[in-house]
Amino acid sequence: MKNKILKKIDSDYSFRNCRDSLLLDYYYREYCGKSIIDDETISRLLNSVKINYLYMDNVNGLPLLGTSIICSKDIIERNMFTKLKGNTVLLLKKKINLLQKMDISMKREEFISGNIGLINFVAHNFFDESKEFLLEELERVYFLTNINNRIPTWKTSNKESNSLDLEKMPNGHLRFGIAHGSSGLLIFLVKCFNKGIGNKEKNLEKIKVLTDFLLKEMYPAFFWPAKKPLDEIGIKKQYIFPNQLSWCYGSSGIVYSLYLAAQALKDYKLLEYVSIKFLENTIVNDFELLFDNYFVCHGYLGMMLILQKMDLINNSLWNSFEKIVVQEQKNDYSLKDKFNLLTGETSILSGLFSLINTRKNDPLKQLLFLEEW
Repeated sequence: MKNKILKKIDSDYSFRNCRDSLLLDYYYREYCGKSIIDDETISRLLNSVKINYLYMDNVNGLPLLGTSIICSKDIIERNMFTKLKGNTVLLLKKKINLLQKMDISMKREEFISGNIGLINFVAHNFFDESKEFLLEELERVYFLTNINNRIPTWKTSNKESNSLDLEKMPNGHLRFGIAHGSSGLLIFLVKCFNKGIGNKEKNLEKIKVLTDFLLKEMYPAFFWPAKKPLDEIGIKKQYIFPNQLSWCYGSSGIVYSLYLAAQALKDYKLLEYVSIKFLENTIVNDFELLFDNYFVCHGYLGMMLILQKMDLINNSLWNSFEKIVVQEQKNDYSLKDKFNLLTGETSILSGLFSLINTRKNDPLKQLLFLEEW
């Protein structure tokens, strides 16, 4: 598989985007020992860096830009590297400071567009500098993780809902996944607990609150809905939605958060339970029908990366996945957003690289909240 990825990058990939291209070149250098981007292209890419990264999501925006620059230290001229790294971190800190002065809400704390996703990058790369942000964010998450009259405080309010959600769920709703919901908060708390950030007992208390709630809201077939109206909390209506095992809003990300929580709580029965049930869901269902794509966000790659982190990939799973990859490479389809780490061609290439990368501190896994600080 590695050779197929390298060949595709060699022949097909256009190096037009600083964030994505530098990340892919990092993986290429890891496996080939050389850069595929020449000095002129590097210069052009770096000069194309624009401030609009500030307004992108926390995977494609500033965290990806910062990660790509840090991964490219060996191929960027020293003064340029120092300047770009410094400017990116400064922008990140300004954005975190701004968000942490606003009212506490799920939208402002969530992983994909809130504080947690931004702080995750700073914690990975500048841990000592991140402690102040981590402590402040912990207080916000402590405040957010309460349940009042069966309704979680970490709900998405009607004020923060889009028009489509408002039409279907006018009183607000709850999300469970890593990207926008409960699991992102849970992973953040576990990471802080593991690094000794904040109050140990308080962290464990809040980890237990989120863990218990996720288990209570789990559907019989070991799935969670993508979104749930607040007036249906406690009611289990089994239904099918696309890509139920996705990283972003589906069971893969939720199970991973429970897996980490079980380790923190030393609940070994829960650890075994979520591992067994997760693996069962990849087997009892037709593997070829689990997803309609193999992106990182809501496709095969997101699920496989989490299975890998949980050490659950066996030969049968790997062989089934390789068949999907081969089949997809035969399909000639164009991607609407080629340079998107979640759903673009970059998502596929970097996801495949990350999957075959057995080293710790993998940059893509860091960006997806799947690595320890």
